[in-house]
Amino acid sequence: MLFIAGQVALQHCLHLDSVERHYKRTLMVDDGQPPMDTAEIIRQVKEDELLYGERSLLRPFGQITAFVCLNYESFPDPGLQRTAALSLGKFMAVSQRYCQEHMPILQSLMAESKDPVQRGNAIVAFADICHAHSQVADSYVSCLFSRLSDPDQTVKRTAMMALTHLTLSGMIKVKKGGLIGQIACLLDDDQSGDEQMRDLARMFFLELAGRDPHEHAKGKDRLMDGLLEKICLRFRVIDDPNQALMTAKSLNAMPWGSVTQAVGLKMAERLMDAWPLYQDRLCEQPVMEVFKEIHSKMARFYPNAGDERYSAWEAKLLSAA
Repeated sequence: MLFIAGQVALQHCLHLDSVERHYKRTLMVDDGQPPMDTAEIIRQVKEDELLYGERSLLRPFGQITAFVCLNYESFPDPGLQRTAALSLGKFMAVSQRYCQEHMPILQSLMAESKDPVQRGNAIVAFADICHAHSQVADSYVSCLFSRLSDPDQTVKRTAMMALTHLTLSGMIKVKKGGLIGQIACLLDDDQSGDEQMRDLARMFFLELAGRDPHEHAKGKDRLMDGLLEKICLRFRVIDDPNQALMTAKSLNAMPWGSVTQAVGLKMAERLMDAWPLYQDRLCEQPVMEVFKEIHSKMARFYPNAGDERYSAWEAKLLSAA
């Protein structure tokens, strides 16, 4: 019954969306505006009627679903728990009010459920909620990132794919709070141990920076330039050595090996300009080792000796080792 209730709620929501689109297409008045604020009416139905209306048949199921998810010891059956979590996600996608009230439950399922299937389902539900109620989900994004270190490989991959989708669609921002560094750590064999996860992490950075350097070169050039600058700026505000290491790995994950000569030179110049931001971190051996890797990748853009700017940066870097 919980599965059916969740599916009914979702289908009601899809039907209301189609009604709204119909009104916008066909019920236009002379001034080009709908004869009534259909969007507001639809919103009120979703928020006040479907799950909270006194005569709503779905109202008790919304309450029961949350109760089952909160009381695992009383309802330990894995099938019931998984069904309840799926329905919880559907109810949350329907109503922003319900979403706000029950987001802590979904967060707990993502982070604390002993069932990896349950954690994976919670991740998928969270991704759907980011599209429906991004302002509610925004403060819980760090919980999604934490699943990148989940002990179950399938859950980790689900989290990585969800993050890639949400980032590329503009639903979440990974450049704040050092979050992008957590993805960069997946490129490290010692941190990951899963070749598929490393491939997903590489794909994330390639998609973020621009997979094809020949297509829309100017726009992607600006994107990579801006991304590299924002990563460098992180050094200015972090104190923890681990965060410094993750930030350095984020720089190393930039597509140094796949960009054109012109784009690579601009990336290298941006990194050299940012020297004051990271020079104090080079005394930390793990950070220095990462910058040595970056140095070796940058060298291909300066095949001939004689570039004074690059030579000066190279000398400073090596002297700091």
